[in-house]
Amino acid sequence: MRDYQATLRPASYRGVRFYVENEGQAGGRRLQVHEFPGRDAPVVEDLGRKAGRFTVRAYVASDDFEGEIEALFSACNQMGPGALVLPALGALTVHCLDISTTAERGRRGYASFDLAFVEEGAGSAPYALGLGGRLAVGLADGIAGIVGPALDAVMGIVGPALDVAGWVEEASRLTMIDALAGIDVARLAAGLPADLSASVSAALGDAVDGLGSVAGMVGFGATAAGAIRLFAGDEASDLTLSALEALAEPAAATVLPARATRSRQTEARQADAIRAAVSVAAYAEACAGAAARTYASRREAVAWRTRYAELGGRVVEAVAAALDEDSYAAANQVRGTLAQHLSRTVATLAPIVRVTANESLPATVWAWQLYRDPARAAELAAFNDVPHAAFMPTVFEAPSR
Repeated sequence: MRDYQATLRPASYRGVRFYVENEGQAGGRRLQVHEFPGRDAPVVEDLGRKAGRFTVRAYVASDDFEGEIEALFSACNQMGPGALVLPALGALTVHCLDISTTAERGRRGYASFDLAFVEEGAGSAPYALGLGGRLAVGLADGIAGIVGPALDAVMGIVGPALDVAGWVEEASRLTMIDALAGIDVARLAAGLPADLSASVSAALGDAVDGLGSVAGMVGFGATAAGAIRLFAGDEASDLTLSALEALAEPAAATVLPARATRSRQTEARQADAIRAAVSVAAYAEACAGAAARTYASRREAVAWRTRYAELGGRVVEAVAAALDEDSYAAANQVRGTLAQHLSRTVATLAPIVRVTANESLPATVWAWQLYRDPARAAELAAFNDVPHAAFMPTVFEAPSR
């Protein structure tokens, strides 16, 4: 039987936490119904999809409930879209439409809220094809500067010490070591040259040695992102991108028992934040590599766009739950920039045609008939995974130009 409780996420808007009594979602189509005298049948004009709307009945309950009310009102009154995380619906980018609160005399320390949100629209301006790839690379370079401070804030680093219990500090140190080990696994899977692989391994070893003190734990997010950037390089191979994708796959959020202590909650939150920081750094580097990659066909570019959009959705959701709003916005921007870049790339690539023949012919024959260029025979053979270019199948696919 499914454990529904384990799948629920902590609720927040712009990083401000609250509890949820119920959540709702509304959509549909924007229809204009025209009715005319003397006619029984109306004319229905479809104007497109309605903007997605979300309603939340929320509450806070604590000794500092006045401060929590003020924080949530401040978040909702900010201009522009923000990150909304709901227990069932997950991470969303929305604008806050309305917020109202009610405090009851008989329920001290408790306040309820009625919240209404609308999905973010298409607010980004179009850009040139080449600029899209450069934007993805630039955003990946900037991830460390955003995620590093966000992780330090979650860790509660105060001066030379962590503002947590001693065992929580040690548990977080072990989680960081485990995260560096995961980066090392990705390094081994990336097929790097021996000298570069040795350099990365040494850098990871130094990072592990530095975790012996709190000073070495400061900026771990930037340290991890720097190590990932080092072995990813400027032009990552498909093997390297595959390793980065595996590293970017978010781990499941820590599930705590109902009566978990405050220290246990802190340890779980820090562990989730460490893993999310590594995940988003790896995803950003993978997106930079995917943006710089050359695509042979529309089919290939669409497949990569779909794969990275789905992976990015999981990464963005993990970041929204574990780090701050700036990290969420950065991850979402990386995902959106790559998707737009690949969509524009798709439009420039040749459509795929299906070729049918009565007999098997060499790829050179087909390359001449299709493109007047026999040098493209190897491309045709590779496109169809043909063992030998001299024997093309009787039915195969090829770029139209």
